[in-house]
Amino acid sequence: MSIGSFIRNTFTVVRYRNGSWEYNKSSANYLTKQNMEYFLNVYAVNACININADYLSKFKWGVKKSEGIDYKDPRLDIIKNPNIYQNTEGLIRQFQIFKSVYGWTYQKTFGGDREKNPDAIYNLNPANIDFKSNTNNPFLIWKSSDIKNNKDKSFTYDDNGVKKTYKFSEIMPFFDMANGICEDENSYYTSPSKIQSIIKNITNLDFSLDAENVILGTAGREALFSDSGSKPTANDFGINAKPISEKSRKDIDSKLNNINKLRRREMRSFSPAEPLTHVDMSLRPKDFGYDSVMSHQESIITRHFNVPNEIYQAYKQGSTWENQTVADVKMIDGKQSEANDIARSWTNSFGDVNEPFIATADHVRSIQKEENKKADTAFKITQSLFNLTRTGMTEEQAIDFLDGLGVNLND
Repeated sequence: MSIGSFIRNTFTVVRYRNGSWEYNKSSANYLTKQNMEYFLNVYAVNACININADYLSKFKWGVKKSEGIDYKDPRLDIIKNPNIYQNTEGLIRQFQIFKSVYGWTYQKTFGGDREKNPDAIYNLNPANIDFKSNTNNPFLIWKSSDIKNNKDKSFTYDDNGVKKTYKFSEIMPFFDMANGICEDENSYYTSPSKIQSIIKNITNLDFSLDAENVILGTAGREALFSDSGSKPTANDFGINAKPISEKSRKDIDSKLNNINKLRRREMRSFSPAEPLTHVDMSLRPKDFGYDSVMSHQESIITRHFNVPNEIYQAYKQGSTWENQTVADVKMIDGKQSEANDIARSWTNSFGDVNEPFIATADHVRSIQKEENKKADTAFKITQSLFNLTRTGMTEEQAIDFLDGLGVNLND
């Protein structure tokens, strides 16, 4: 069953006249599971999320101090080895996948002095979280007593069959989109997945791949019949076609359809007992235009996940491309705010606000190349200013002269 068939057969959704939607109990259970199915089984979704995970995992973590960034501070040990299963890169990659697939995820520290020295950090899988009903509990609170009670609220986590209860005050929440925008009782604790808005594109891509499989499955299909003097085509062969004799049919089947003999190359030719006419019945992929359909759907999916097409195509084809540095820098810049969000959450949870955790990407080769270009440009501009002032120009005149050449020092 294709993904599209799964959706049609599983989801029951009702839209009321006021514009609201209601999913049946079955669809609610399958919604997050289906998002993970998309990630695992649809190449474009898998590639885009993994690309984002790759780039986010490139960041280097340090502690910001008055004298600069310290990458060897002992407080970074828990980040370098967050738990017995993962290193920093593994934790961050899993974090990105959870957040992209489900729309939100939580991180939690365990053991030690939680405020300063935890023993482990884990990403909590949203699929294993069961929120307790918050019916009749308002979200819009401001009184200190209500805020305190809200922090004591909890949820159940299924840890490999062991049910555990955690308070919201114990976790670090992360949202891919804004929280509090849906109409369910747990709205402020979750965020919608971006996948939901491109389900049609994903299923269209899946349908196109299914159709391509059907087309490829027709390769080699043919019709053989007695030669009647005029060669029919695939569209009209039934009009003038004359069936071959039963003896010839059996002879052809035994020789041309013997897969074992074909694989051993024992059957390179045969002599039919009567004149034959052949028509190729294979479907032609170019006649259906599925390549352009799939490319169109892929381009929508990649843009939705903020992945430049150059990077997606290189990831898909396993190749490099021109202007790779520009695309790399664009991706790193796009992930910087996400890395900053993680750093702030770690600082607030188990760090020191006076010496916060910080994420940098200066060590990434593409960033280094870009910084070298900037430094080289700055040197050339400085040298030009120096040479112009030596000719008798004032500094202001020199700046105006360079500005006239298109060199804007205010950029």
